[in-house]
Amino acid sequence: MTDILLIQPPVEDFYFTYKRSIPYGLASIAASLQRDGFSVEIVDCLAVEKSKKIEMPEEMDYLRSYYGDNDISIFSLFHQFRHYGYSYEYAGKIARDKKPFLVGISSLFTPYCDSAERTARIVKKFRPECKIVMGGHHPTVLPDQVMKCDAVDFILRGEGEVSMPLLARFLSSRDGRNSIRDIPGIVFRKQDYTDPSNASKKSTSCSDSYSLDSYPSDSCSSDTSVYPLYISDPAWIKNFDELPPPAMELVNHRFYSRSKGDVCSQSKGNADRGESESDDSDDQKTVAFFAENDAVASDRPEKKIATVRHGSTVVVAGRGCPMPCTYCSVGASSSHGRFRQRTVKDVINELSLQIERYNVGFVDFEDENLTLNRKWFLDLMSQIIKLSEGRSIELRAMNGLYPPSLDENMIIAMKMAGFKTLNLSLGSTSEEQLRRFKRPDVRKSFEQVLSIAERHGMETVSYLIAGAPDQEAQDSLDDLLFLAQKKTLAGLSIFYPAPGSVDFKLCRQKGLLPDHFSLMRSSALPIDHTTSRIQAVTLLRLARVLNFMKFLVKENGSIPEPEPCNITRSESALCNGGRFEPESCNIARSGPETRNGARSEVTPYYLAPSVRTGLKGKMEIARNSSRANSKEERNRVGIKLLKWFLHDGRLRGILHDGTVFEHNVDSELCSRFVQEIKRMKRVVSS
Repeated sequence: MTDILLIQPPVEDFYFTYKRSIPYGLASIAASLQRDGFSVEIVDCLAVEKSKKIEMPEEMDYLRSYYGDNDISIFSLFHQFRHYGYSYEYAGKIARDKKPFLVGISSLFTPYCDSAERTARIVKKFRPECKIVMGGHHPTVLPDQVMKCDAVDFILRGEGEVSMPLLARFLSSRDGRNSIRDIPGIVFRKQDYTDPSNASKKSTSCSDSYSLDSYPSDSCSSDTSVYPLYISDPAWIKNFDELPPPAMELVNHRFYSRSKGDVCSQSKGNADRGESESDDSDDQKTVAFFAENDAVASDRPEKKIATVRHGSTVVVAGRGCPMPCTYCSVGASSSHGRFRQRTVKDVINELSLQIERYNVGFVDFEDENLTLNRKWFLDLMSQIIKLSEGRSIELRAMNGLYPPSLDENMIIAMKMAGFKTLNLSLGSTSEEQLRRFKRPDVRKSFEQVLSIAERHGMETVSYLIAGAPDQEAQDSLDDLLFLAQKKTLAGLSIFYPAPGSVDFKLCRQKGLLPDHFSLMRSSALPIDHTTSRIQAVTLLRLARVLNFMKFLVKENGSIPEPEPCNITRSESALCNGGRFEPESCNIARSGPETRNGARSEVTPYYLAPSVRTGLKGKMEIARNSSRANSKEERNRVGIKLLKWFLHDGRLRGILHDGTVFEHNVDSELCSRFVQEIKRMKRVVSS
């Protein structure tokens, strides 16, 4: 038997980033529970390399017209909706077998709240005697919505390291606590816990006014809104030094280990920031160029190369952020707790434990703003340099770094400590949009950081946001064109309304909020406003085009010359659904070289065109599926598609059988992108 289970639910999405799913928060809560004498296990439903195709939710049907056919080219976006991780029943069966009296379920990201609530219902089915508490950002900001699920008994708002042990003590009667209301951040149904001594207290609605009574409960049918709720204010940790180090021994380190040959085909940033691996294999670097923005094709087979593996871990050195960015749900303008930073000594103690125990070779700092305190940060880097002496440890800060906070001494220290790539937060180059975002214009410091990084041999990824309320698509295109002339990859994210942020309120006021929580993700193109959905998806594809061009410049010194597409265009054949024989593009006529230098045979495929676009034709591609998905084949096909695009501004894709088709995009954005690229003296590599 185990006293308490902490569950990280599975995820259902177009893509998923396994390397950023280490259940660090659950491990932190587990450590506090263990210190109070409770036995704890973490059930990580994401710690498995498996996914299955599932039906896309009905509310997402509109996306089919934007993402279209299953493009296998480097310009592809999303095609298959998947369930990532173990089944919901997996968690339920563990709860049945372990017989916990309390189960905590993490619900961090609002679009995934259905998965968290479904996990709760399944756990309750298998272990009806247990109490279920849910925590994380979503229930913190929208507790009344979560409590509509009758499987959820409690919510702990805010940070759970203090409140979770208090709830466990109360339920187990270990400390004789008289009132459940004394637990910081607690939410419960008043009918379940009467407390005459506190009956005069009233707290029945969210103090931060983010209640959304009009939203449907997507997972649970019962409506508990008729029952009054006790909702206390979120609990925020004041002194991190009083907390034990996270119980990382409960994490599946074998699953989260990494090697220099690893290739991760499912990748995302929070959700929502571009990112690249920086491993040394050529395959990895190539995939990284294609995966640097929000749109990552998750349908490609995952490659693995057997090499020596090292542990991978996450560290959070500070919580919250002092910046007032309107789109952020944890910044100074949001409902989140104030910015707090741990002592360097505390962070180093945690890191040293993990490095020694788990042979850590990769550390991601998941801080919202790691480098604001220069003295603190330089001290941290100095201590890490000492700690990692004789080891090869790569450091990253995938949530992004604020360019004005960086200088050459800091960047040198970062490289010495193990940073190879700088993930930079640019946001936008539009002064008007920056004013709306309440962000300063960081272009000057941004360019200085790029120059310093280049001098010291470091890679960079630069993050942009597009599709926000009142944001113009042409301004976002200017952002991409700005990065085209900089030595950096472009990480473009489509805006989504994050509950708790200022922009979430703005979207509600303007009537822009999606009808379902599941649509509050970048891949759902949630806002159709001054940037339309077709413009948003076009910007995503153009970001892919730009990064591919940067890759070609890095590999070959230049981008290819434009070339007219010689596939026959036949509107009448398409309208009749008829079969037509286009001109052969012959891009694979000579065939790829085999290992012994001989030319392999390439067989063209033909299929009646579908009635969706104005162009369908055939391109000769490798018959062998593994060869068709190889780096060389994808690059070769990508170059041909790029040549055509630079000639006529039409973005095309290709199916597995070689069928070429046009993507549904905004022609004005594409035409201007091509014109501006041609005017530039050169596109700068990454």
